[in-house]
Amino acid sequence: MTSGKLLNNRVLIPLRVVSQHLGASVGWFQNDKLVSMDHGDSRIFLAANFKRALLFPLPIDQNTVKHIEMDAPVQVI
Repeated sequence: MTSGKLLNNRVLIPLRVVSQHLGASVGWFQNDKLVSMDHGDSRIFLAANFKRALLFPLPIDQNTVKHIEMDAPVQVI
C-alpha cells in the first residue's frame, strides 16, 4: 500500500513509506507482527492489533519508556 486507506472512519497510512520519507529507519519483525521506527534519539515500537505504541529514548532505557495510547489498533494490510 502506497497511499492511505479509510477504514472505520480512520485513515490508515503506509507506515514504512511515510516514516522513511520523514527520515526514519523502519524495521519489521514478521513473527511478532511488530514494527520499530528509529528517528533521531527515539525508537517507537508498534504491534499489530494493539492500540499502544512504546516510545524509548536511544540508547534504550527501560526506565524511561513512554506509552502512547491510540484510538484504533495498528493494522497489517
